[in-house]
Amino acid sequence: MTKLPRCRPAPPRSRSAASSSDGRLAAARRWNPSTDAFELPFHGRATLASERNFQLVTALRGKVAADAPIVLLHGKLDEATYSLDFRYPLSPLHAFALALVTWGW
Repeated sequence: MTKLPRCRPAPPRSRSAASSSDGRLAAARRWNPSTDAFELPFHGRATLASERNFQLVTALRGKVAADAPIVLLHGKLDEATYSLDFRYPLSPLHAFALALVTWGW
């Protein structure tokens, strides 16, 4: 009977490496007094208002910069069509799963 090698736990990350890692956050909506509503800049990729419209942006140390890159954009184009734009580090499966989650809202 052969013995399997024991798995070693990964070494702990240094504090500086953990603090410099990035995460994903939903972009904060801004109040527009002329429309009397919260809005996100969709750059023409969402033409109708919907509670399912959202963006994920890159956050560094839990804070979102004003020019943070958009990682995922999900917006309503017409009554039965939505757009789903994403980029690395999300895969098509991740992006589609995030879009499906909005149907439970």
